[in-house]
Amino acid sequence: MEKLSFIIVSMLITHMTFAQQEVFEKSIDFKDQRIDLQADFASQVSISNWDKREVKVKITYELNGGELNEAVEIDLREQEHRIRLKLDIDERMMRNADVRDCEKEDAMTWGSRNGPRVCADIFVEVFLPKGTDLVMESVIADILVNGEFKDLDIKTVTGDIDLTWPEKHGADIQLKTVNGSIYTNFDFKATRDKGLPIISSHDLETIYKDGGRYMKLETVTSDIYLRKG
Repeated sequence: MEKLSFIIVSMLITHMTFAQQEVFEKSIDFKDQRIDLQADFASQVSISNWDKREVKVKITYELNGGELNEAVEIDLREQEHRIRLKLDIDERMMRNADVRDCEKEDAMTWGSRNGPRVCADIFVEVFLPKGTDLVMESVIADILVNGEFKDLDIKTVTGDIDLTWPEKHGADIQLKTVNGSIYTNFDFKATRDKGLPIISSHDLETIYKDGGRYMKLETVTSDIYLRKG
């Protein structure tokens, strides 16, 4: 009897854990469109290549233990010249939410001083064919990118940008951070710090090899890491 009770309790706990977290997953056929990703309040965005002629987006999210999951708005659609993801949070729903405040240290106060304290865990995974044009914007996300791209334009405000770029591909490069630093192990003139050479505390423009591809990485308060792939 005790064993049966333990099994039932374990199943209930497992069900509650998965009920708190929700997953959005969708694939779209790739027809050489530009990829346009906007995920202002994502916690982390991970972008990589795969061998399929498809764009796949997987978003795993949980807000205040699942109580505010309905506030997450996801719009992934195919347009004539681009595939566009817009990930947002319904501000009206957040302001009017009658839920318990999140007590974690990293909780955000939403809307005003009297707004709810929200813990948002939103993780975005994007799988793209090689050689795509990619535009990515966020407010708070750390952005991790690994793969081959034709043109790459990435912006975030408070998150780090960590890009692994194939060493064989040249690029016209623009890297900019206002309060962070820029680190790379590519062959630029640099001094070494924190494992990767530091190029400049704020800004770098250069042509790697003969250029040809375009890379622009920009963050306001955090760091940029450019690694050889």
